[in-house]
Amino acid sequence: MSTNITTARVFLDGLLEAGIDWLFCNLGTDHATLIEELALAETQGRSMPGIVLCPHKNVAIHMAGGYAAISGQGQGVLVHVDAGTANAVMGLHNLLRARLPVLLMSGKTPYALHGELPGARDNYAHTMCKTPLTSAPW
Repeated sequence: MSTNITTARVFLDGLLEAGIDWLFCNLGTDHATLIEELALAETQGRSMPGIVLCPHKNVAIHMAGGYAAISGQGQGVLVHVDAGTANAVMGLHNLLRARLPVLLMSGKTPYALHGELPGARDNYAHTMCKTPLTSAPW
């Protein structure tokens, strides 16, 4: 058994500590390390957030919102970077209006292989989700 603590493990442990018991996910290649850590945790009998696989990002964000509405406890949404985040952001806007707590997370676009600058995609997902608190409607 390895004694190495991975960033993925710290991330997932942190979600549990924050009260996120479930991740509503539309997983992809940017989540490989998290998937590996979840599998390892299962074999070791360690607690990790439960995973609800969703066929689309809109399904994931709205299922998490439904969970928050029923339970009063916010949960996490994990989607692809770039277009996946863009799909989920529209649902996040609805959840903001309804004041439902959901943590939207995505991967990060990989850096270029040959030293060129990362594409515009690299910062695109981050700018979609930035909303100053002063602009909230309430």
